[in-house]
Order: sequence, then C-alpha cells, then structure tokens
Amino acid sequence: MYTCTIPLFLVLLILNTSNALFVKLPSDHEWYLWKYQHKKNYTTLHEELDRQVTWLSNKAFINAHNSHSKVFGFTLGMNQFGDMSDFEFQQKYSCVKPPDVSYNHTDIFRNKYKKLYQ
Repeated sequence: MYTCTIPLFLVLLILNTSNALFVKLPSDHEWYLWKYQHKKNYTTLHEELDRQVTWLSNKAFINAHNSHSKVFGFTLGMNQFGDMSDFEFQQKYSCVKPPDVSYNHTDIFRNKYKKLYQ
C-alpha cells in the first residue's frame, strides 16, 4: 500500500500563503456595517478594496474635520456616498465641471495601501 506524506513545513507554507490572499484593512467591522446599511455590493474583490480604501480615506477626513468641529461650527458624518472620491461624486451628481486637481484626500490612503494595487 502506497502512502503519501507531505512534509510539515510544506503544509505550513501553504496555509501561510493562503492567509496572505485575504487582505484585512483597518475598520473592517465598520466597513461591513456601512456596506450592509447602504446595500453596497461590488462585482470584484479589486473593486471592493478600491472602494474600501476610498471609504477609509473619507472616514479619516471626517474624523479630522470633526476633531476641530468647534473651529468649523459643524460636524460631518458618513453617508451613502462614502465609497466615492470627491471627483467621482462631482462627476456623477454635479452639473458644474469639477476643477482639475491632481491631488485629493483619497490619495493619502491610496499611497498608504499602494501594495494592494500592484
């Protein structure tokens, strides 16, 4: 009778590699609650990661603004457009042409999580 034995290090290597396929970003729990609340579904994992990074960037912007809300006199909150960049929102919902800007606050997180896009 023939038996196949797989070395333990090979099994551990396979398990470790398979875990690397699942990228976990900060605030995953909040992200999934937000997606559920606003009935958001994405067609690919790449699109979902892209939207999540934009959402995280918008969340960071909101938190930064709200930490100085006494200066501004108002607070911001996350809404159903939280997974859209400023440019995307203006393109879709504004009749005014958005300014040509090469940088916006979503670039902060895009640069931080650049490894996801390579």
